[in-house]
Amino acid sequence: MLVAVAAHGARHRRQRREVGPMATLVKRGNRWSVVYKAKDDEGRWKTVFRTTGCRDEEEAKAFLETFNAAREGRLKRDALRTILEEAGYRTGPEIALAGLWKYYEEHAELTGSEAQRKARRNMVAGFVRWCGEKHPDLVSVRDVDERVAAEYWRWMAEDGKSASTRNNIRSQLLVTWRGIQAEAGISVNPWDLVQRDQGGGESYRMLELEEILRVFRAAKGFVEPGVEAGFWPWAIVAGLHTGLRLGDLATLEWEEMQPQESLLVLTPNKTKHWGGDRWAVHTMDAPWVGMLPARPSPATGPVWSRTARKAARGASGLRGFAEICALAGLEVEGESDGRRKRAVKLVTFHSLRHSFVTHLLRTGKVTEQDLVRQGNWSTVDTVSAVYNSAKWEQAKAAAAKVAG
Repeated sequence: MLVAVAAHGARHRRQRREVGPMATLVKRGNRWSVVYKAKDDEGRWKTVFRTTGCRDEEEAKAFLETFNAAREGRLKRDALRTILEEAGYRTGPEIALAGLWKYYEEHAELTGSEAQRKARRNMVAGFVRWCGEKHPDLVSVRDVDERVAAEYWRWMAEDGKSASTRNNIRSQLLVTWRGIQAEAGISVNPWDLVQRDQGGGESYRMLELEEILRVFRAAKGFVEPGVEAGFWPWAIVAGLHTGLRLGDLATLEWEEMQPQESLLVLTPNKTKHWGGDRWAVHTMDAPWVGMLPARPSPATGPVWSRTARKAARGASGLRGFAEICALAGLEVEGESDGRRKRAVKLVTFHSLRHSFVTHLLRTGKVTEQDLVRQGNWSTVDTVSAVYNSAKWEQAKAAAAKVAG
């Protein structure tokens, strides 16, 4: 039927659309929104606007169809729940999606270290934010079904998250749902129905020293909005000499540097997979130290304050490295391997971590055990499995010596 939506502010022009019975489409500025009626806490009807985030009308119509289907399904579940409760069946409390983590902390048996729980909380918060943007009609934990979980999994892949990262996020959400499942009366854990990526993580190749030099030169003239001018050249040199991840470098704090001992000591919660009794120590007798900004007094907080704030945004934060590699003439993506719908990443900032280990192993002067603590891997086996190209070269060199 045709629904005329009244004007809502002089700045926005509304258009008449043929829509379904539950929610309608309306254009506000240059984006489409859905509008529907809902009762507030006092039982009064009010008009609710939710943006679809779409500029294209066809995409907005697809969003509307999904929105109405989800809304209709939730209303039916609410009605069934009322009938069951009146008949004496316990259906579990209604948990607001926004309060998921608080409910988990209050009712679940918490596992893992404090750093691991913090990482899990951040992953849950990321999923809740995504639901608010993509599915604003989802209001309770019970509304999250296997369809929503599968869509989030696909979105993570499209957003550029690696297979290992997606698997880790899925595992943390699975544990969270499992912790509240019995108390909340949730019959099916939606994350049980999302299959792990069995292909392993993306294979980021290491960079040769000549390639790193090209990237460094390109970074010196590169500017990324919201990032200090000297950050990227410094991060490339520091990444090569320490093997630290981009997030660790972007959030590096002055308190973690001990000039009197010429040591950089990272705190346990800076990198994922850290236990409470682990740390990473690096010498400050290295080229990256001379590229740091002037040390303030008192020396507290992040070294790169603007960069640290941008890095806190996650996937939408620091994106400059791929552009720097393109300026240096490096190919950062390869063709899809058939299993993935998107291009395979070849070079990321993580490639510097691979280069750090591989180049040191090539020298024959350090062992894998020496690198485990510096790179903060869990075991020597991890280093052996991922960075075996240097060992292969050493084995060939040994074979040549024996043949000689």
